[in-house]
Amino acid sequence: MTQVPVEMLKTGMTTASDVQNRRGQVLVPEGISITERHLRGMKIWGIEYVDILSDDLDIELLSHALPAPIEPDATELSTFLEKLFRYNGETRDHPFMTELYAHCEDTYKRRGIPESQNRMISESDASASGSPQARREQLSTAALLKSSKNLASPPNIYQRLMTVMGQTGSSSSRIAAVIENDPGLTARLLQIVNSAFYSFPSPIETISRAITIVGTDELRNMVLVTSVIKRFSKGLERIIDMEAFWKHSICCALFSKQIATMRNDPNAERFFTSGLLHDIGKLIMYLQMPDEMATLLRDDSNERDPYRTERIQFGFTHAQVGKELTENWRLSPRQSESIQFHHTPRGAKRFPLDTAILHVADVLSHAMQIGSSGGMGIPQFNPDAWEQLRFSEGMISRMTQDVEREVSELIRIFYVKDHDKA
Repeated sequence: MTQVPVEMLKTGMTTASDVQNRRGQVLVPEGISITERHLRGMKIWGIEYVDILSDDLDIELLSHALPAPIEPDATELSTFLEKLFRYNGETRDHPFMTELYAHCEDTYKRRGIPESQNRMISESDASASGSPQARREQLSTAALLKSSKNLASPPNIYQRLMTVMGQTGSSSSRIAAVIENDPGLTARLLQIVNSAFYSFPSPIETISRAITIVGTDELRNMVLVTSVIKRFSKGLERIIDMEAFWKHSICCALFSKQIATMRNDPNAERFFTSGLLHDIGKLIMYLQMPDEMATLLRDDSNERDPYRTERIQFGFTHAQVGKELTENWRLSPRQSESIQFHHTPRGAKRFPLDTAILHVADVLSHAMQIGSSGGMGIPQFNPDAWEQLRFSEGMISRMTQDVEREVSELIRIFYVKDHDKA
């Protein structure tokens, strides 16, 4: 049995295990000879790899198969897991954390231990002007946002979209016209709505049709996050690994949406936006105070959650910066509050459930080590958040399998390295 990329499959090959979509439904059972219809269905559902009987593979296909990970020895794995869970000594006996630890142990035993992404690319190039003392005196959320005025203001196309949507009797064609003035954004949005994220059975070829299918609010949010990724990435790639940052953010976004969906929330899509932007405040801090953030990341021996270290050292946190930033962008109060308290869900007074979802999604994202927003350890877990969700045991494996299948496709759509061509 060998895992083969879907684009390399040929009709007549035999599946070595069930091919399932992100909802757990079997698309192609084990032992079935693949047909053109099967191939079309797998592409619509965003399946990336399929287990194929080795007898059906030639040398070319074998060269594209996934390499077997090097299994870490017991001591190496134990050391890694202790480092990953080091901020959660007081909650390690909680059922959720016990299940998460066991899942991580199994995952990294099979996948291998990932390379650390806890670094800044170039501290010397990132240094802001002025003396370190002068910068420390200027540190505040208001000062950071004022210094980042171009980034802190809403993207132009998003502002135009909000204006049109606020006009009485605004039609989907008028909304579509605003978006279609940006060919790159139009192409990206159509990629998103035709991806496994939505899994529509037939292609959506126009923005007007996309508005009809997903709704104006959902498309507006997609315009915002797509524009934000493009805008921030262009200014920060020399400072931190932006692809790793957005991988982590997309991972959190997918977990957030999935948890909300499992709770039958009628507006689960809004959680994707909250999840994708939950660490947006860090980008402002990386840009405006790179020396201070680099020092925080270097302190790998600290047993205190980096979020709490921010609060002690700076007097504010990336969550507070993110809250003010998203308020500037006119995100809903639900989203701004959940971003503000995603590390401290007990602080959420108006929307505690939204905040609990984002908190658990962030914990799961750090545990899976898909990308990084800076810092390796799992943030300090709040048991109250998990209790609010009222999930039974055994949910973690199901959720992580679905998310891992979708992250790769969405990072290719959302994050394009050559942003001038996006």
